[in-house]
Amino acid sequence: MEEDCPHPDWFIQPLIDAGLEAEQIEALVFRLGFEVIVSDGCPTVTALGAVVADRPPAIKAAWIEVIDRLIV
Repeated sequence: MEEDCPHPDWFIQPLIDAGLEAEQIEALVFRLGFEVIVSDGCPTVTALGAVVADRPPAIKAAWIEVIDRLIV
C-alpha cells in the first residue's frame, strides 16, 4: 500500500467510533453503493444522508464524516 493512501478502515472509522458493529456498517455501505448506482446523476450529500435518517444524531454525524472522507 502506498504511504499516502489511508488505511481502508480510515473511511469507516467514524462509524466504528459511533458504536456500530461490522454488520451494521456493511449494511450502510451496501446501501450507499446501491443509492449511488440507482440514482439519477450524482447524488448529493443530503440524499446520501437520508440513508441514516432514522438513526441517532451521533450515527448521522459519523455517516456524514464517512461520506466526506470518501469524497476527499
